[in-house]
Amino acid sequence: MAVHIRLRRTGTTKKPAYRVVVADSRAARDGRFIEIIGHYNPMSDPPLLKIEADQGHRVDQEGGAAVEHGEAPPQARRGR
Repeated sequence: MAVHIRLRRTGTTKKPAYRVVVADSRAARDGRFIEIIGHYNPMSDPPLLKIEADQGHRVDQEGGAAVEHGEAPPQARRGR
């Protein structure tokens, strides 16, 4: 089982907030997760990122990897 550190979207329409979670790589973005290790609020000024250091360090030691942003599918880039 590959474990990734990713953002899980919460909040309302046009007011996003995210939880930093540890999830199985096969799970959906807002699907099942193993543990919440922090919070991210892009709407505050400046944007707030809070990660509990002991949990983040433990996940990193156990082989968790941050997820890189993927490229948009070809249809989305053409403006469809």
